[in-house]
This record gives sequence, C-alpha cells and structure tokens, in this order.
Amino acid sequence: MKRARLGPEHDTMEKVYRQIAADLQLSAHFAHNLDALWDALLRDVEGPFEIVWPQAATAGKSIGPKFKALLALLGELEEARGDFKFKRR
Repeated sequence: MKRARLGPEHDTMEKVYRQIAADLQLSAHFAHNLDALWDALLRDVEGPFEIVWPQAATAGKSIGPKFKALLALLGELEEARGDFKFKRR
C-alpha cells in the first residue's frame, strides 16, 4: 500500500504538498495548491493508499486557515474513494 507520512515538521502547506507528492509519486507537473491536490489524489494515485499524520493538530496551528481546508479535502476524498484513508492518530 502506498503511504504518505507527515509529521510535526510539516508546518507549512508547501512542506505538506512536497511530502505528499514525493511519497505518493505525484506527477512532476503537480501544482502545489488544494485544487491540484484534489485532482491528483482523486485521479492519479492508484489505490489503496493512505496519508498518515500523527501530529496533524500541532502542525495545523502553524499552517493556519488552509489546514482546515486540507482536512476537509482529505475527508471528502475518503468519501469519494473507498481505497483511501486519512489517519491522524
């Protein structure tokens, strides 16, 4: 199973995008924004796969308002794809 692992050091959206792109082998043309992330995770990643982020809340404090949008996107992705899980532990 493919897995993206994020930690407390992923405290900016740019760091989150870079880590997810590397771990899930997103296209080199992946644009670092929420719309592009949605498209890539919905269509381009073969499942099953997961994103694991044990200390998401800690990193989220630094990320700011986009963190809430990212969490919503990942929740919607779980609903849209039965082969994706987001684990915050």
